[in-house]
Amino acid sequence: MVDPESRAGPPARPADDPLAGTAYRFLRRVAAGAMGEIVEAEHVGLRRKVIVKLVHRSYAALPGYVDRFRLEAQSLAMLAPRTPHVVAVLDCGETRDGRPFLVLEHLGGHTLEKEIRARRVLPLVEAAGIASQLLEALRFAHDAGIVHRDVKPENIFLAEAEGRERQVKLLDFGIAKVLPGAAGEDAPAPLAAPTEEGMTLGTPRYLSPEQARGATLDHRTDLYSAGAVLYAMLAGRDPFAHVAGIAAILRAQALDLPRPPSVVAAQEIPAALDRVVMKALAKRPEDRYASAAEFAAALDRALAPPAARWAETERMDIKAFQGAGPGRRAMRLQDKTEPLNVAVFRGALRPPPRAPARAVPILPPPVAPAASVEASPWQQTPPRTSVGHATQGAARRSRTMIVSLVALLVAASLLVVLLAVVWRR
Repeated sequence: MVDPESRAGPPARPADDPLAGTAYRFLRRVAAGAMGEIVEAEHVGLRRKVIVKLVHRSYAALPGYVDRFRLEAQSLAMLAPRTPHVVAVLDCGETRDGRPFLVLEHLGGHTLEKEIRARRVLPLVEAAGIASQLLEALRFAHDAGIVHRDVKPENIFLAEAEGRERQVKLLDFGIAKVLPGAAGEDAPAPLAAPTEEGMTLGTPRYLSPEQARGATLDHRTDLYSAGAVLYAMLAGRDPFAHVAGIAAILRAQALDLPRPPSVVAAQEIPAALDRVVMKALAKRPEDRYASAAEFAAALDRALAPPAARWAETERMDIKAFQGAGPGRRAMRLQDKTEPLNVAVFRGALRPPPRAPARAVPILPPPVAPAASVEASPWQQTPPRTSVGHATQGAARRSRTMIVSLVALLVAASLLVVLLAVVWRR
């Protein structure tokens, strides 16, 4: 039996299909902006869902904007095969009415902006994981001489697929810049009309100080924006959320230092992570991390579990610590000096495990004559026990008493003799 649907032709196109004349059929509108729109579509022949980015008709006739669209397509085509953290481009072309379009892979999930809005703050490890994947995407882009210039939560997609962990995808290279001397034969050609000096491009709350001033920029501008994104994940707000108005935000980005995320966050943030974020948000590019790889390495170190802190050791006489103050666990060790960690005896840390043969409790077994105590195999002299100490003390006291008694008797005898002599006279 043949499935009736297998003989059916392609689904009918809607009357207002913006993709008329292409191999793609419009399904629904995902988002729209001033310069273009994003729609969900389906390849007519393959029945495969895709995402299509379309330029508005009013901008389709502007050579500069079309050139930027071309740069985005070439950037994605070059980067997607190198890293899974950049959205893949599948096709590009023009609609029947001359609107350039870009076909991207269809992803399940949502943007980081939506995630932050829903959850307010992300746990430290989760936020660091997202930031690390973002920095990997930026590393490949920067190695190719491409500066994104619009890194923000809305352009970071958290892709979800059954049986796989969530994966970060960097979107929208629409205002990307190709630096002079970009390496590689497949590197995208720079814009025919580069951005003029003094012009500000980007999203005010996440752009760098040099973007706010309209100054010359390089790849470190993306590292500032990545730091601002990490700040937002940790604190639930961007670094200058308390500032209102585009002009005031641009001024704050250019001149003001934000408060550390630990000050405004609802969760505890370690000082090491605070320092990583604030270094990424430095006003001068030379004070930030030199590369995305360096930023990612610093982030890993900030959240790495603390190593065992047994480095502070010195040679100490063990006898000095036997029978130390109350509450201390006194242990009889070898009668020699050996390396010990001072913090163990100060009660600051739990001592590392010792072999059973290395320690013998001070308290002895039931009372036994001192001579019957067997010598430990590692000691050259028989061990002294608390019973032995007590017996020796008693013996010393007995000898003292006997000597004193004898001296008293001798003195008494001499006194008797002296009295006898005096009496005779």
